[in-house]
Amino acid sequence: MVSRKIGGVLAVRLLVVICAVALPIYFAFLFAISPYKIYQYPFPIDPFLANIPVYQFFMQVFQVFNRTDYLMNYVVVPIFFSLPWLLFIVINRTRLANTFSIMNSSSTIIPLRYRIFYGFNALIVILFFVLPTISPILSVFAGIILAGRIITRSEWVWRASRDVRIAYGALLVLMICPLPAYAAYIFYREQIFALLANWIWGIWTNTMIMVYVISMCIVDALAVGSIIWLIFTGAGEFEAQTYGIKMTEVPYRLLAIFEIIVFLILAYLTIPYIYFPGLSSSGYVTWGGDPELLFNYINYACLGIIGFVTLVCLVKGVQRGTGFNPSLVGFIFAGSFLGVDYFTGKYIIQLATLPKYLSLYLFTLPDLVVKWVPYQYWSNLYIPIHEIPKVLVYFFIDTGNTIYLNLTFQIWYLIQTNSIIMTSAVAVTVLLWFLVFLWSFARASPKEVIW
Repeated sequence: MVSRKIGGVLAVRLLVVICAVALPIYFAFLFAISPYKIYQYPFPIDPFLANIPVYQFFMQVFQVFNRTDYLMNYVVVPIFFSLPWLLFIVINRTRLANTFSIMNSSSTIIPLRYRIFYGFNALIVILFFVLPTISPILSVFAGIILAGRIITRSEWVWRASRDVRIAYGALLVLMICPLPAYAAYIFYREQIFALLANWIWGIWTNTMIMVYVISMCIVDALAVGSIIWLIFTGAGEFEAQTYGIKMTEVPYRLLAIFEIIVFLILAYLTIPYIYFPGLSSSGYVTWGGDPELLFNYINYACLGIIGFVTLVCLVKGVQRGTGFNPSLVGFIFAGSFLGVDYFTGKYIIQLATLPKYLSLYLFTLPDLVVKWVPYQYWSNLYIPIHEIPKVLVYFFIDTGNTIYLNLTFQIWYLIQTNSIIMTSAVAVTVLLWFLVFLWSFARASPKEVIW
């Protein structure tokens, strides 16, 4: 196994550190941008105190409720909700580093665009659907585990009597667990996990097309860059065989800059919109990108480039990077991703390309378009698929024509059906990534490995 280094540090070890540092930041960021917060209920003595005028005056003047709410959402929740995962990372840090290395080696055979798109969406599902749902209850058990590990690693505790150990353990549990238990109680009682999931679902379904197109643009940019890499590599091989010394090296930094430029050009030409709540009145920013150009032309051209470069590399016996690990497990996972994309990829392509034709139809009604369609949409001849039902409802209200209402229901049904299918596909890939992780974790050594 080979692991890359970044600044002299193994990339897999750096990834473990990043995970540990990012978890509390992630939970603080989640509750910072989320419209749903954990607001504290009065403690049992508060109903009595609430009737005391002096107490009410004190709470209003010093804004204790606001300050404690900030403390709960931006300090208590991030620390304790990330506690179970931090404990897991700290206890298994070496094994996790080895696991990431094995995962990288085993998954290189999976096509890059699938790893980017389904890997990113699997990360979104885990971060915004799985972690917020199970972290509160796990934080309580993590507090008990943390107290147990403190006791087992304290020599003076083991030298003390049994009663002292029990009392010390109980004291630690009472010091650590009440806050996470209280936060978990509010989180589940108010069903904040369901509200967060519904909020994230709306954002995710609107960004799914954007992420899919971006992943393809990344792969296509790398494919174009592989031609440059092949030219420099071929020149170096020729020099080594002819003159006995290799003078031409691949300019990897310049190549990376070139690939970034190609990606930006492809993104500008093919990404139909960018979506994020608050980015505009609707959350969308459009500029006339045509995803059909990517699906019908650019992808096939880049596929031909990849095929040509791969064939030359096989004939000449050269490879870019570390190659791939042709293991049975790798082929199984690659086949699974290919199968998922074969059966579901057409649905997201349909959501990306259909608005182009619907928009052209709607723009045959200039009076209604100018009146009800935002300027940035009709000026770019593209209405995002999730905005089309809203536009059609405005048309129906204005004209009373039931054709617009029927078309609204059909488009809405199409969006929901395709989104559910793509969500199911992503859920399957989450399971696949989880199986890859479990298989890699089982194979990983808990001891130091010389790379």
